[in-house]
Amino acid sequence: MKNNQVVVVGLIGQSLFLEVMHFPQNGETVEATKTFSEIGGKGFNQALAARRMNADVTFLSVVGKDDLAQMVKANLNNEKINFHLVEKDGSTPFACILIDKAGNNQVIVGKETINLFDENDISAMENSFKQCSVLLLQGEIHHLTNQKAITFAKNTDTFIIYNPAPAKKEDLDFIQQVNLFTPNELEAKFLFGSDWEEKLPGYCAKNKTTIIVTRGKKGAVLFTPVLKKEYKAISSDAVDTTGAGDAFHGALGAFLAANFSLDESIKKALVVAGLSVRKKGIIHAYPTLQELMEYEK
Repeated sequence: MKNNQVVVVGLIGQSLFLEVMHFPQNGETVEATKTFSEIGGKGFNQALAARRMNADVTFLSVVGKDDLAQMVKANLNNEKINFHLVEKDGSTPFACILIDKAGNNQVIVGKETINLFDENDISAMENSFKQCSVLLLQGEIHHLTNQKAITFAKNTDTFIIYNPAPAKKEDLDFIQQVNLFTPNELEAKFLFGSDWEEKLPGYCAKNKTTIIVTRGKKGAVLFTPVLKKEYKAISSDAVDTTGAGDAFHGALGAFLAANFSLDESIKKALVVAGLSVRKKGIIHAYPTLQELMEYEK
């Protein structure tokens, strides 16, 4: 595999976090006990997690022609993440995240400009894929845009990870085109049915594909054409589970780019995800490689 180069294509914008005692019911108004905001989006989160694990990261996305776009660029520069951002008419994406007292979260996203992120934009970024070791993709951008990125990555022998979040039935088109397909439990149930755990061994054998299902505090399950393997998460008193899945994916991509085996990369990525839920938010919560190494001692 090429040296430590991770490309992430996805959404970036601002996230507003509202801490509440409980999630509102229909028609109910709930007062937030605390609020804070930071740059977020699944694409940015995964790029950040990969960078924190010392990968050389390039992030590809779009932003609006607004003040928030400048904040986005400043944060990427601060994290030493290379980037190519296309400016589109409209607002830079924005998310509202509710966090209850148990650390669970609900997310609402406004992604006006990311819906304009098209194949032509990816074509203009073709050079970014030439030295890529690992490509990370998610379901927050248009299906055809992801398809164009996959096509470029396959032409350069890149290891491709597709995270179907949020999941759509058309995501199944990508399974045989990517190296890893990585839904969480809810997404696996939506895509494969409630019996996904029984179904996936045969599915992977038939389709010669590899799937990782992430399971939060229960860890993850790897399905390949020849085996099924369960991985445990580390014990964590969760403060905020927002972005834990993205922490896993970014770290997984970073370790694969650094030529760790898939088995070892999954184990390390689960530790990163577990450490990430011990603090609130994303930017201040995602651990560094040094913090991971301290934990592993």
